[in-house]
Amino acid sequence: MNYINRIKLTSYIGFTQLWAKKTQTIVAIAGVTFGIAVFIFLLGCVKGVNQYITELSLEQCPDIRLFNETNISEDAVLDRVHIGENNIVHHPKPKNILLNLRDAQKTIEKLNSNPAVKAVSGIVKSQVYYNFGSSKINGEITGINYEDENKLLDLESKFVAGDSKALSHIPNSLVMGKKLAARLNLNIGDKIVVTTDKGFDFIATLSGIIKIGIPDQDKTICYVNTKTVQTILSVPSSYITDINIKLYDRSLAPAMAQSLVEQHSCSSSDWLKDNPLLFEGDELNDIVFKCIAASILLVAGFGIFNILNMMIYEKMKDIAIIKALGFSDNDVRMIFMIQALTIGFIGAILGLLIGLILSWLATFIPFESEYFLSLDHLPMCFNILYYILGLLFGLLTTSLAGYLPSRKASRLDPITILRG
Repeated sequence: MNYINRIKLTSYIGFTQLWAKKTQTIVAIAGVTFGIAVFIFLLGCVKGVNQYITELSLEQCPDIRLFNETNISEDAVLDRVHIGENNIVHHPKPKNILLNLRDAQKTIEKLNSNPAVKAVSGIVKSQVYYNFGSSKINGEITGINYEDENKLLDLESKFVAGDSKALSHIPNSLVMGKKLAARLNLNIGDKIVVTTDKGFDFIATLSGIIKIGIPDQDKTICYVNTKTVQTILSVPSSYITDINIKLYDRSLAPAMAQSLVEQHSCSSSDWLKDNPLLFEGDELNDIVFKCIAASILLVAGFGIFNILNMMIYEKMKDIAIIKALGFSDNDVRMIFMIQALTIGFIGAILGLLIGLILSWLATFIPFESEYFLSLDHLPMCFNILYYILGLLFGLLTTSLAGYLPSRKASRLDPITILRG
């Protein structure tokens, strides 16, 4: 008997036994189907939510930030006066210098001409206090050119009240995060006294309220026109503290940031450095989810293991007759492995279909969030790689579950069984 005919015969025997035990076969397939369906649905849900939060966070984060840091000079004054001596300076202080970037406008023009750069925005940051009754609330205002910042972060889509163009044409106007405005009990058109860190007061008018979708930012974010901040700080119009850059390809950010630091003698950060907890959280979620998925598939695998073991005990005489007819140990092992793989394949395919349908239906479930402005339904991920992974997991689990019973069946002694 050639190899192909042997496979056909063992497959026929295996399918016949499965068909003879319809209830057990259906239960085994249902176990795999349930495991794979839950695996696909949970993976789509977890990955979909993670992707949405990641995209939302990165949307509000520039790919590269250029800025100046306050650094302590390693060259102490004593070292220049007492050359060659062991000079010790305790708790040295940094110089009181401006933290603006040198030649910021030229840098912005140069970056705008770079084909890899999508958008550039020069901003001015300043610590302030919002006068709220008898108390002063600490905060930070960011001076922006609205057109540049809108191109960088799509601010216009985040307005929930007010005029999105007000910063460009209304003097001393400001745009606040929704939670910050609520904390200060401000509505559109209300005025508030803002005090700079140097003690200067100015009266600003709330012209817009935005909702980023990230609670920490909605509690603190406050935009004003760049010229307004420069005026209250008494600095020239060339004074820029930060340059935010958005790239077409985010993966180029680390290398480009290092190159810009070398060219302009400043400090830099990129989206990877600014969001370490975000990506570590994703990794932890993946680990937890994989453990849950493995547990679900192991339960399905144990079900197949038990069913095949029961088949062996019920079919011991049949196995003995098959071996007495000249079937080898490998043939017997193949019969039960074919049964396990058949259960696994059918269960995995049905599980993938049910998981896909459940995931698709989940996208129609309305979801209203206080924090996520653009989220109106449950985000799901339909990456085909996850479905391939589910199929492979199903086949692998059932293969492992079928191997031990098949090996046990192949080692049965037909003479001992037939003698009783």
